[in-house]
Amino acid sequence: SAPEVWIAPTLTDLQVNGYGTVDFGSPALTVDDMRKAVRALHRDGCAQFFPTFITDDWPAIMGRLQRIREWRKVCPELRGAIAGWHIEGPFMSPVPGYCGAHPKEKMVSPTQAHIRQLRDATGDDPVLLTMAPEQAGVLEIIPLAVSLGIRVSLGHTNASAAEIASAVRGGTTSF
Repeated sequence: SAPEVWIAPTLTDLQVNGYGTVDFGSPALTVDDMRKAVRALHRDGCAQFFPTFITDDWPAIMGRLQRIREWRKVCPELRGAIAGWHIEGPFMSPVPGYCGAHPKEKMVSPTQAHIRQLRDATGDDPVLLTMAPEQAGVLEIIPLAVSLGIRVSLGHTNASAAEIASAVRGGTTSF
């Protein structure tokens, strides 16, 4: 019998922590690992994606992002597939049940320096930043992130309705 054929547009995935046995958060990640993940994503219908970096020490997150961004500059295969960057933490709830698989001991409050460093590290690339509005400093930092072209999403949160409303007024666009 003939194989089943699907005709549909390819997907763009805003949260890919890894794929095809490749973990984007691994310190041992190589450019060949990234190519392997891109090929598996393409095979499965995802043409573009945002590599997602989960909660860790801020310098480690920035180091991973900068390393993959450098690979993307020199590798056409990665350049065509990586559409932007998703930073999921460390500005989220450390409360068990809300932090999920993220290490609660690595959660921190965001500073202007964090947000400016993130924008400097990503240039003009699209950035999605997931934060919890009840975390100290988040509500105050959202307008800065938005003014720098960073999309703010809420997640891993135990926020009240008032905190969520305040985050939305500050420029948050997704949950």
